[in-house]
Amino acid sequence: MGLLWRESVARAAMSFVVARHNGRFSPDTAMLAGILSGIGKLYLLTKASKYPELFADEESFQQIVRDWHASVAQALLESWETAPEIVAAVRDWSSSEGEERAVASLADVLCMADLLVTYSDQPEYLQGLLADFAPAGRLGLVAGCAQLLADSATELTALRDALQMN
Repeated sequence: MGLLWRESVARAAMSFVVARHNGRFSPDTAMLAGILSGIGKLYLLTKASKYPELFADEESFQQIVRDWHASVAQALLESWETAPEIVAAVRDWSSSEGEERAVASLADVLCMADLLVTYSDQPEYLQGLLADFAPAGRLGLVAGCAQLLADSATELTALRDALQMN
């Protein structure tokens, strides 16, 4: 659970920065979507602890998470009457890369944030990935991500620290 929380916090902070830089999405909405991006996984993780025999095999558990987390997240967020934009982003962000559409969405912000968090310490590799990364193109972030990360380093640290709630 700790790892899932740290991933969500990092994605939330980066989503805030990406949305602010892009200017088409509310940074606060993007940050909330980032925090909630792992809610389906969290739910499945809590069920795994209650039914260990059902999730005994790690590979099977990871497959269940991959197959079900988006639908579970959608159901949870809709039951909480979360804004439809956030529900759609949390449901769709992990599949946003493969979508072919012209208009950027909040899911693209989350997907881009996840890529930036994952490869922020490998700027050359990251730059190579961006050319073919559809969310980056839709958000206009194919070039300049290294500069975005550098310009936002202090802000990202402050956001992560604030969200960690230690």
